[in-house]
Amino acid sequence: MLDDALNRAYLRELTAYGAQVRVTVDVLEPPVIMDARVAMVPIDPADSSRQGDLIIHRPSLLAAS
Repeated sequence: MLDDALNRAYLRELTAYGAQVRVTVDVLEPPVIMDARVAMVPIDPADSSRQGDLIIHRPSLLAAS
């Protein structure tokens, strides 16, 4: 992600609008995207490309973020 100039520019733009970005060298399985208001997790963690994702807006499920 950080090796690409366009990706770095996009991340800078996101942070300019207040987003917090964290980067790791480890591969996260399954990939999870979350903040204090919404989370996106794969329906099928074994193959996230086939089934799509669940979008979660329940505060009780996101309280740990």
